[in-house]
Amino acid sequence: MNSSNIGSVKVQLPNAQGATEVHVTHGGETVVCTPANAMEKAGELIAKHGAGVPSFAYFAPRTPTFQATVKEETPAAPVSVVTLSNVTPIRGSTVSTEGKIRSMIDFAEAEAAGFAPKQSIYERGTMVVDMGVSNAKRSRKDWEAMPLVDDYTNEFEERIAAEERSDESVDAFALRMTKDGRIGIPGPASDRAKLVTPTAFQGLTTRLGYGGASYLTKCSPELRQFNFNAWGSTLTKEREEKRVEAAVNGGTVDEGHLVLRTRNGAGEREVFGAVTDSYTSFDVDKIAKAFGLALSNMGARGRVTYDGNKARFEAIFHSNVKAEDYVAGEFFKAGIIVRTDDTGGGSIRGNATVWQNLCLNLIIIDRAQQDLFRIRHIGSVEELAKRFRAGIEAGKEKLGYFLKAWGFAVHEDVLAEARKVDADVPVRIEDALPGLFNGIMERELVPVKGRREENVKHLVRMYGEDTSAARRDDYLSRASVVNAFTRFAHEVNSDPWAEDEIQRAAGGLLYGRTDSAKPAPLPWLPLDAKKGGKQASPTFSR
Repeated sequence: MNSSNIGSVKVQLPNAQGATEVHVTHGGETVVCTPANAMEKAGELIAKHGAGVPSFAYFAPRTPTFQATVKEETPAAPVSVVTLSNVTPIRGSTVSTEGKIRSMIDFAEAEAAGFAPKQSIYERGTMVVDMGVSNAKRSRKDWEAMPLVDDYTNEFEERIAAEERSDESVDAFALRMTKDGRIGIPGPASDRAKLVTPTAFQGLTTRLGYGGASYLTKCSPELRQFNFNAWGSTLTKEREEKRVEAAVNGGTVDEGHLVLRTRNGAGEREVFGAVTDSYTSFDVDKIAKAFGLALSNMGARGRVTYDGNKARFEAIFHSNVKAEDYVAGEFFKAGIIVRTDDTGGGSIRGNATVWQNLCLNLIIIDRAQQDLFRIRHIGSVEELAKRFRAGIEAGKEKLGYFLKAWGFAVHEDVLAEARKVDADVPVRIEDALPGLFNGIMERELVPVKGRREENVKHLVRMYGEDTSAARRDDYLSRASVVNAFTRFAHEVNSDPWAEDEIQRAAGGLLYGRTDSAKPAPLPWLPLDAKKGGKQASPTFSR
């Protein structure tokens, strides 16, 4: 076993049987070393090119053979690639070197971000079985089927707007109930009495001090009406007596002021909440808007769950690791979840969550989460919105490592940054793409073999087929460039070894040389640039 550190993570690398040479590749650079110092070289490449997981290729020694009847030496046997066990990897048994390193780094980063993930049941890096591969594919497919956060929050805002919510401050002791279950302040207006939801009725009786809503809802309408109105009369009488006493002896009197929250229900107005007059209505539509803006264009997907009282908002990000490469200890999802209750039954709560596979079939899942905020409905709407936005930003920071590792980098305008270095970079995306892909390959930031002109055409086509949130109409994102190379590696390239190298090098385009460094602008070089003419700027690097 060879043991070394990659960053703060200690990793043990099993030696391949019979291998004496290891090629470690990361960020487009390959270092030839021995099994004994492979981990040390991997750490140096990560420090040089940024975060990610290097690839390891193991080679058997070159063994010359001779013919007994001739003096001339025959050519050396070709170098052969071997696996960690010198046999075909066995799912559920073989430990993937890259998967183990990826899992251990992810685990360390999750702990550093404040999560408390569990240890996997099997050794970290053990390749999942076929069922695990199928479940990994299904997980990604299910995630892709969910709407983008931008879309579902916009639709949800429209849904809540149709409710036409309004709040009405009332003397709760003066409320009376009709035989058909409506409540309101008696008066000449025909719309004074409104339907009341079970949740609102429970909140109302609780705040009036006598409770018993579950019992009253089971009573006949006449008995329920009698009980509610009798309590109203009793509370009104007690208040008058306390006012007289307070006038003589001093003290305060509960005036019984409450706020009824109303909306358009099933064909008519209804009371859906009863809250104190200190309650601030930072409602689900405002939360949806703030949630959508905070996570706009990041590629997060999810859904909102709403039962008329409570709402749950999800912003989920998914790993881009191939299903076939999943291992025990694979971190494959991360997200921010917000819960709220508009009936006065709770605070606005947010937490960050990471999902980790603990077994070999992606069934035993660990959800490590930590609270981000708990905001009570008290104070100005502006202050609540400020605290909410700060909480979401904290969540994004907690998940920062995973979002970056999985390619959710969609904010940087690649062409705008490139034009700061080279004023000749075209403004239109379609005009600039060929030169951008050409410049990346010219600088060998991503190793792509074959005719450059043909590869550029394929990459432009791959960009056009991108349907993810990384591809924008208003600017070119760094993640969309990476996606084009990744799709090229899967669909155009036919060399399985080159496929991994292209994907890893492309992923490296997302990173700076250090965790805090901003990635340098991507190089641009027109395809028709002649030798000795315009070259990609030497300042371009990762």
